Amino acid sequence: MPDDGNRYELYDGELRVVPSPLPWHQVVSGRLYEALIDHRRRYGGHGFHAPFDIVLSESNVVQPDIICFSAASAARIKMHEHVRFAPD
Repeated sequence: MPDDGNRYELYDGELRVVPSPLPWHQVVSGRLYEALIDHRRRYGGHGFHAPFDIVLSESNVVQPDIICFSAASAARIKMHEHVRFAPD
């Protein structure tokens, strides 16, 4: 990805600029992430927030705002590699 300060995602092999989130988006995203962490403490798994690449294929790399992996899915994560499967 170019190092020009823009946020990018790769869809069907096409590089697309993703706009920065607005303040309200960040408030809601933060609250959802807090709820996800509480859920993780109770049931296991992993939760991540952007920036965090999900490599679905060589031509599809996305960066969701909030990512949740169940305990079973979290066991598949290799901590020193990009995740190459869809989050739960």
